[in-house]
Amino acid sequence: MPETSVQLKVYFKSSGDHEMMNELTIGEVGRRSQMRTSTLRYYEQVGLLPPPKRVNKQRRYTPDVLQQLALIKVAQQVGFTIAEIQTLVHEFPAE
Repeated sequence: MPETSVQLKVYFKSSGDHEMMNELTIGEVGRRSQMRTSTLRYYEQVGLLPPPKRVNKQRRYTPDVLQQLALIKVAQQVGFTIAEIQTLVHEFPAE
């Protein structure tokens, strides 16, 4: 009798959609970056952060937003204004 194998890929309902596992809510971003959610919305409004994807009208950020926020935080600590940070974020290559 020939051997048969089966591969299973399991996603538990409590884990959510596989793609969403890499996405962060605004609350999670706030906790990880130690910033208020109102600050994150402000940064989005003034263009420091790109508009996040929306799922059921809720913001979903990719993990790279945490690096962007770290850059913004350091720039503020050394005295950059919001306008100067916008220049830093938008006019220089990311790498």
